[in-house]
Amino acid sequence: MKQAVQTDPSNRRGASRAEYHTAGTIKSVVRNAELSCVVEDLSKTGARLQVQNVNHIPDTFVLSITGSTFSAECIVVWRSKSEVGVIFETAPVY
Repeated sequence: MKQAVQTDPSNRRGASRAEYHTAGTIKSVVRNAELSCVVEDLSKTGARLQVQNVNHIPDTFVLSITGSTFSAECIVVWRSKSEVGVIFETAPVY
């Protein structure tokens, strides 16, 4: 019989994240709008973004990082008062 693996429920990330703290842009395809954000941390599978108003963030969008060629299609998986957590729908382009 296989034993269950114990995991920390507060950390459900698929990959470890590195602190980033840099400006980014959320591009809504549906609304044809751009919103500023701060990319707080980043991994191969997702990111944590600081935003001014989580209610203005669409459920899916394209994230780009200012001053780089980084681009990734994102899906919001959680929201707090001033942050959203996203997973990458497609592998990021650097």
